[in-house]
Amino acid sequence: MTRTGGGSVMDAAKAMHKAALDSGFGATEGLIAIPTTSGSGSEVTSFAVLTDERTHTKIPLVSPEMVAKLAILDPEAVIGVPPRITADSGMDVLTHAVEAYVSTGACDFSDALAEKAVELVFAHLVRCYTHGEDRDARGHMHNASCLAAMAFDNVGLGITHSLAHALGGHFPVAHGRLNAMLLPHVIAFNAERSTLAAARYARLGRLVTPSATGSAAVTSLVAGVRRLNQQLGIPELIVEAGVAQDEFRAAIDQMASSALEDGCTPSNPAQPTREDLVLLLRKLG
Repeated sequence: MTRTGGGSVMDAAKAMHKAALDSGFGATEGLIAIPTTSGSGSEVTSFAVLTDERTHTKIPLVSPEMVAKLAILDPEAVIGVPPRITADSGMDVLTHAVEAYVSTGACDFSDALAEKAVELVFAHLVRCYTHGEDRDARGHMHNASCLAAMAFDNVGLGITHSLAHALGGHFPVAHGRLNAMLLPHVIAFNAERSTLAAARYARLGRLVTPSATGSAAVTSLVAGVRRLNQQLGIPELIVEAGVAQDEFRAAIDQMASSALEDGCTPSNPAQPTREDLVLLLRKLG
């Protein structure tokens, strides 16, 4: 089976392939993946995420049989991606890399992949957004997406994704956009509660401001993420993303409970309470 498309298309194809295999009708030669966005990195992961629209929940699937046998990263496949999708998917890449870097499962190999992905995003994402025809910038972001995915597929993610999964199940806002809005708050939350996470965020912060050290480097990372969001037209508040404030606030408790049980939460460097997750959601309005 050959699958071509963005993350949602990739995940749907992976789920169908797995279901077909389990039914005895699958293509035994495996999957060929050609991503047309630089975001999910689904072309190299064992995960697929589906949405149950009846229960407003994201359903994660994991199987080595969903890993593609061949992934083709062609910058030409993403040249025509609209700016908004470029922004949302690109910030998904950054979130994958940052969360993998501070994951409880992080190791030397995932660190190398994640750190390079962070570097590439800060260097090339805005250029892709403003000059989408730039093949060189598109190629670097395509590589960053794949690198970050290889990192998190092996070591896990964190509560930025847990919260984004819960939010995305309730409201029609792009997953990457939700990650971008949540990431600065989650970095601050984790850095306050884990000295190890703070030290690792500081290393990433020096990619933004090389002279920064300690807490100043963490602040630099948060500021760098916020600056990217601003340059990419990504809002800070959920109402600016098209969600009614009363509906958002009414769903906060349910979303916090869902995020606490999410599969990404155990690998977060600081284990949150349900109340912590409520407070993080309230940061969005």
